[in-house]
Formats: sequence, C-alpha cells, structure tokens
Amino acid sequence: MNSTDYSLISKDTLLKTIEFYRAQLIEIGVTEGINSNQTIEISQQLDKLIFLYQKTS
Repeated sequence: MNSTDYSLISKDTLLKTIEFYRAQLIEIGVTEGINSNQTIEISQQLDKLIFLYQKTS
C-alpha cells in the first residue's frame, strides 16, 4: 500500500475509493485468509479512509 494523501480528493471520489477497498478486502480475505498480511494492510487502509470520510461529513 502506498501512503496517498486522500485529504485533497472529493467526498464522492473518497466514497468510491472506500467501496473499491471494501471489495478488495472481501476478495483477498476470502482467497488469502483474514489473517494474511495483505488482508490486514487493506483493512488498515480502509479504516483510514472511513475515518477520513466520517471526519469530512
């Protein structure tokens, strides 16, 4: 995962990004397992995005 600065994007784009990461989390969680490093990294990135979205609401 890269450390993208999401504070400069629109709420709509942020929401679409959250939806994308959520789908990725489900897919990778199913294929790699919920305890895999990749699943955990995506989950943490998704947490940050959701937090930012809530903060902007």
